[in-house]
Amino acid sequence: MLSTLIALHLLTPLHAEEAVERQLLAMGTVLAVRVEAPDRATALAASEAAVRAIGRVEARLTSRGGTSELARLSAGPVGAWRPLSPELAADLALAERCRAWTRGGFDLTLGAPEALELDGARARALSPIALDAGGIGKGIGLDAGLAAATEAGATVVTLDLGGQIATAGATIEVDLAHPAQRGLAVTTITLEDGSVATSGQGVQPGHIVDPRGPGAVPPWGSVTVVAPSAAQADCLATGLFVLGPQRAADLATAIPGVEVVVQRLVPDGDLP
Repeated sequence: MLSTLIALHLLTPLHAEEAVERQLLAMGTVLAVRVEAPDRATALAASEAAVRAIGRVEARLTSRGGTSELARLSAGPVGAWRPLSPELAADLALAERCRAWTRGGFDLTLGAPEALELDGARARALSPIALDAGGIGKGIGLDAGLAAATEAGATVVTLDLGGQIATAGATIEVDLAHPAQRGLAVTTITLEDGSVATSGQGVQPGHIVDPRGPGAVPPWGSVTVVAPSAAQADCLATGLFVLGPQRAADLATAIPGVEVVVQRLVPDGDLP
């Protein structure tokens, strides 16, 4: 997923609290953390809790190295049931719901849903399968980071992971960029206790592939999703973009609790 979100503006007034800001690499991209808490020690601990929670998600879902729980499930013997951690079981259940919401536009099984059987806390491959958490992994990480920081005592948390933004306890404005011109803001979205994610091919053409058929999705524009859950925003933005502008707009109205912005480019590369 490529996000074209380009700026944040804090709307809620600053509290008489300590704030900690950090920037580091996580899940193959840049993670920016802002945490507020009643004292500096708590703010530091909460920021560290967020970073560690995101790291645990990366270790569970990464496809690099073949050592993650998801990778081991992919590589396991066909037909053998494999126990799942509660976290991966929840990840796979959410991914299946998102596949249904997007009519297969998002698919962690890369177009082979019939090859993976889920049964609560266990799963098995019915045929050779490759599982890929791209399009949902960053969102799962953001949700985990928000929860961990809040549990550690943070009163306000804002996370930006490669352009996908999630917040708890604050109201912010997010500038939404033109699909083909990342430096040009076309509108502003107000976000309160949730996440906003954008998918498009304008900056990195070809990186989003349609799991239902061969080839990359054309760079027709972008889809932005605002949702209470970062994982939901992430997978819906990817899946709806895969479907194209008309189907994305049609399906958006059938998914409760989310807001969707579809930007469609015309042949000259501008918006209609």
